[in-house]
Formats: sequence, structure tokens, C-alpha cells
Amino acid sequence: MQSNDCLPWVEKYRPKTLDDVISNNHNIKTLKNLIKNGKLPHMLFYGPPGCGKTSTIHACIKELYGDSASYMVMELNGSDDRGIGAIREKIKEFAWSKNFFNNNVKLIILDEVDSMTFDAQSALRRIIELSTQTTRFCLICNYASKVIPALQSRCTHFRFSPLDGTELYNKILEISKIEHVNITGNGIRTIIKLSDGDMRRCYNLLQSAYMLNHIKINESDIYKCANIPQPEDIHKIFKWLTTNTVIDTYNNIIRIKIEKSIALVDIIKQLTDVIKSSNLDMNKKANIMINLAKIEYNLSMNCSENLQLLGMIGLFLM
Repeated sequence: MQSNDCLPWVEKYRPKTLDDVISNNHNIKTLKNLIKNGKLPHMLFYGPPGCGKTSTIHACIKELYGDSASYMVMELNGSDDRGIGAIREKIKEFAWSKNFFNNNVKLIILDEVDSMTFDAQSALRRIIELSTQTTRFCLICNYASKVIPALQSRCTHFRFSPLDGTELYNKILEISKIEHVNITGNGIRTIIKLSDGDMRRCYNLLQSAYMLNHIKINESDIYKCANIPQPEDIHKIFKWLTTNTVIDTYNNIIRIKIEKSIALVDIIKQLTDVIKSSNLDMNKKANIMINLAKIEYNLSMNCSENLQLLGMIGLFLM
């Protein structure tokens, strides 16, 4: 058996029970009451990554089934088993099979259900309808809008919000004490800022920074581990964009990209905060923001980064 010391912190500190789950207290309270009264419905968990959806249903499994979970629960990932074949073969067979050893209903967990095809979702709708006597479904996704209305209407909705900054701060402090991590207050606040409410990203950034610097983790270490431009670099870039010539600005940004191994898309994301707080004219700010969004889209479509950089520089000359 693998030692806990060898596990990534994101798994090592995953909540074991519903009481361990932080934030989204209304969802946890509702689930506890449903489990206590034996009235578990079909469920739809949705919200951004890292906010506790999968951890919550795993905690529910332990309270519902204990040691019987291995034959009472089926877990599939919609991004892998996304076609109608998986619905007809794996899910249908498990949902309709009889259980002679446990009086509880079985549970089928479908993670990333928003990645499933519409045909597969339509086929799943019928199976949910016909297997209610023996099976409950928990559908997990980031975007409820990508789940067909017929599936949504058969489930009780649980919306999971990004984790609160105070809760993240307290959790990072708790783990830092357990793992003997020496981290500054600014380092913790930087983790919270970059994680954007994602607990999984918090754990990964903290562990990566600890591997980088065992002595004392600061704000700079976090930015290095996240591979995100540091604030002083972004302020330099903004100054170049607003004061230097096109050639000088282009050469300076290319140099800093190579030296710091950062991508243009990361520069754009950090640059927006600086633009919002700058003294530029409001109309110019709005125009720059709109066109930066277009450049970010172009980069996602594999357009030339150097051409998009020139386009970005041109926005500040208009």
C-alpha cells in the first residue's frame, strides 16, 4: 500500500468525510439530511474546477456505503466514456443489475458529463428514468448549460462556488504547519490570488513552491512555480507599451519572454489588471480590452505569437 507521504498533497489532504469539506456549507447540510433520511435523489453537481464537487460525492460514498462501496458504486469520466456505446454497455448493465447483498440503492457517478455527446446524454435520460428503483445518478460538470434540459430536470441541482479567500488562507496555514512549510503572508495571498478559488491549484502551488524553496517561500517563488509573469515584469511591459517605440517594445517583450519562459497569453491575462487601474482614457481602455480578448482568442487558435504581439503593441498606439 502506498504511503501517505508519497502522495501529492492534493490527494493526501482530500476531504474524507462531509465534515471535512470546507465552503459550500448549504450543499453539505442538504446532502447530510438527504443521506440521514435515506432520500437521496439524482444529483447534478456543477461549478468551476477545484471547488469540491468530486471530493463531496466521494465523502458521501463513505457515509452511504462504507466498505461496500466497491460493488455499490460505478464511477466514469464523461470525457473518456463520452459516446452512446458506454451508456448502453457499462452504465445500463450496472444500473439494471440486481443487488442481493445490500439494501441501499447503487450510485453511478459521471464526472465531466458536459463532455458527453448529446446522443449519449439523451440515452442516459431514459436509463435514469427506468432505473430509479435501484440506482441513483450523480452527474458532475463545470457548465450546467452544456447538459441537456431533459437530464437537468431529473436531477436536484447543487451549485458549487469558488472557495472563499479566508477559508483558503486558513487551509493553507493548516497544511503549512503540518508539512513544516515556512511561507510568508504575501506568499499565501499570492497563492489565493492565482488559484482563483480553486483548492486543487492551491495545494499544487504550495507543494511546488516547497520543493523549490525549503527555507522560506515568498511571493516570487509562487510566481515562478505558476510560470506566470511577476507584477514588476508586467509593469515594465505596460510602461514599454505606453512610452517606447514599436521596435523597442517588441524587442524588450521578446527578450523578457525568453528570459522568463512566459507565454504571450499569460502576459495578456496579467496585463488587464494593470490596464484597468491605469490613467488611460476610458474609451481607450475599453478598446484595448476588447481587442486583447480577440488576440487571446487568436492565440488559442494557434495563430503566430509574434504577429499577435505586434497586434497588441499596435493597440496602445491607436
